[in-house]
Amino acid sequence: MALIRFVVATIAPAGTPLPGYSDFYGFTLPAIYVFVAITMPELICPDRRHGTVQAHLLHRHEGDARVVLRRAAELAPQSPQMQYNLALAYYQLNQFEAAREPLARTLKRWPDLFQLNTLYGAVLAKLGEDLPAYQALHHAHQLNPQDSGTMDLLYVTAMNLAKKNLEQKDAAPKSQSTKQYSDSLRYLVEAAELRPQEPEPHHRLAEIYSLTGRPAQAKTEQQEADRLTRNSGGLR
Repeated sequence: MALIRFVVATIAPAGTPLPGYSDFYGFTLPAIYVFVAITMPELICPDRRHGTVQAHLLHRHEGDARVVLRRAAELAPQSPQMQYNLALAYYQLNQFEAAREPLARTLKRWPDLFQLNTLYGAVLAKLGEDLPAYQALHHAHQLNPQDSGTMDLLYVTAMNLAKKNLEQKDAAPKSQSTKQYSDSLRYLVEAAELRPQEPEPHHRLAEIYSLTGRPAQAKTEQQEADRLTRNSGGLR
């Protein structure tokens, strides 16, 4: 503390009041908490599943965390890892609009970083923007097809888009209705590939094929949906 006050005294204009102990402590403590929560949570708790440690510490010091995070972004604008960490912290604080900005900016320069695309898709999904969320998650899945978390979120987003298209088709002109069927089919086929054990995509595919005059395909998809339902014990 004495060293910090000495440094401030040497660079501040004459007559500038020096910050007191409470000023330094009030900023420094949450800054340390936020830094550790983002970069080294295993020092506090070895279990990093679901970001529990980060979320707890960031919520505990939420007001000061905003200041620390904004400053960190200014200090490392060229670091994709820092921008990811900042966006993740905002995401865990449920500040999704704040999380969007650093991710969107950083992805313009590094469009093929898997972690950035996955988190961006998750943020957009939270904001209810399913189509751009799907696009980000689809790209993330292409970059890392084995990541189960991305697959799960992409499945949910694809199913949401398929359902929305089907709900909107009745109010759309016939030309647009045809496109919405086509888009829904594409989303459902991908969802079925992402989770081959799930009967719901096949059930909805059967509905679309039946509505669009393709009874043979409708029958095949419905049989697959029934088979998967039996295999899961009829619980779906």
